[in-house]
Amino acid sequence: MIYINKPFIIITSSTLIISSLIALSRTNWILLWIAMEINILSFIPIITISKKNQETEATIKYFIAQALGSSLILITRMSQWTTSSLPYTDFILRGAIFLKLGMAPIHFWFPSVITSLSWISCIILATWQKLAPLIILSFILNTNYMLIIFIASLNTLLGGIIGINQSHLRKIIAYSSITHIGWITSILFINKPSMTVIYYIIYCIITIPLFILFNSFSQSTRQQFNKLNSLSPIIQLIIPIILLSLRGIPPFTGFIPKWLTIYTLCYSSPLFLITLITGAIINIYFYINILFNSILSVNSIKSLLSINFRPIKIMPTIASISLILLPIIIL
Repeated sequence: MIYINKPFIIITSSTLIISSLIALSRTNWILLWIAMEINILSFIPIITISKKNQETEATIKYFIAQALGSSLILITRMSQWTTSSLPYTDFILRGAIFLKLGMAPIHFWFPSVITSLSWISCIILATWQKLAPLIILSFILNTNYMLIIFIASLNTLLGGIIGINQSHLRKIIAYSSITHIGWITSILFINKPSMTVIYYIIYCIITIPLFILFNSFSQSTRQQFNKLNSLSPIIQLIIPIILLSLRGIPPFTGFIPKWLTIYTLCYSSPLFLITLITGAIINIYFYINILFNSILSVNSIKSLLSINFRPIKIMPTIASISLILLPIIIL
């Protein structure tokens, strides 16, 4: 599907980007709320461009979850401006942000929505759409540390445990995204905004090429992924490396933000760090399991020698960015 040839999608994509940038540059709650609403309304036409029934269903689920989160944010902020403040206002506000981000334990809409979307819409939902809620989350993490530690730990553990039994690639990546959000929340908890930006940028750099490659070769399930031997040799090399990098296995790019987080939490919250590492190890297990099964699907040396050498276009080149940036970031 070529989105760039549709003028309406170009307009909505522009408002999608501008609204997130407005949220990034504002500290006023009303302007933040308005920017998020514009962001949501701009993303919905992008989801429904193919007019498939499953994407229409995903649009409704996404809109209900985001509208509920936005309503709770507006209600809690308005109650704080009046004399009769609602009880547990901060708790409800955090819950609204967790809902918009698709964080556990109110994450149920996120895997369901991402499974029904096209890969291009998945890119936006898993990366850009998390920017504005993360900005608001950074404003309200100055109190109630125990709740933040619990939520971050719950996301890393549930993202790994539930992801083990998934066969759909989109659901696997959705639960992997939940794990990454747990790590990002832990960085916000230790009040390291620069590290949060580094983690988010590296996560986007790794995730976007992976989704583009899956979209190019119509990969949707683990069974289809096991047929990597029918693809170009360079693709057979790039996709496993990106997956290992996404899980933060050294020496790949994705290990850098995790290493920075581990280094910082060693001194401040070692018990919290053990939970994060446990969730990451579970994620590494099922990613390696996917790669191991795909390698075993190559039945003989004859199948390796008969690989179809397709022309290498720009998609593998884009995917290689996640590998090229490693020495640059280290330097």
